[in-house]
Amino acid sequence: MKKYIKKIFASALVVLMAVLFSSAQDYLWQEPQATITETGAVLWKPEAFPDDLTGQEVRYIDYENGNDSNDGLTPETPWKHHPWDYNATGNARAESGARTYVFKRGVFYRGQLFARESGTKEQPVRLTSTSAWGVGEAILVGSVQLPKTWVKATNENIQMPDRLAEPEKVWALDLKKMDWWNNGRPGYIAVEKEN
Repeated sequence: MKKYIKKIFASALVVLMAVLFSSAQDYLWQEPQATITETGAVLWKPEAFPDDLTGQEVRYIDYENGNDSNDGLTPETPWKHHPWDYNATGNARAESGARTYVFKRGVFYRGQLFARESGTKEQPVRLTSTSAWGVGEAILVGSVQLPKTWVKATNENIQMPDRLAEPEKVWALDLKKMDWWNNGRPGYIAVEKEN
């Protein structure tokens, strides 16, 4: 009899948990964006992008023309870096709190973001763009723009061209001149700066 009661209790608990969790769709990513037709085809039904920034604490970021000394409060005074980017300085670096960060469309953001904080359901941290600022899409690539000066691998500045079978057919860059290199090793190594 005790085993029977335990099974009923366990089954009721599983059903209760399933009901509670299935109805709790608090975030957009939890809601279905497609349906399956009778023939098995996927019918996409994504919600329209919310392009309204009304009532949000907004900061603007334009990697090409921004300046971290700006206040970041308008498209005319954007920052270059997001506050979570270790390369941020000035007002951009000092910013904190749950904000909506608007990246200019049509601009490549070349940096790495390391989240230092989080928002809440009522006041989330948002990384977004708006159709009112820029053309195309905002692109976060987490990369470094390479220099435009390429040289033949036979150039005296290129180390060890003898390792190449036909160095006269190879073009190269001196990446050690970039901040991207750290102690002669490739890759970006972020060092956290003091706030």
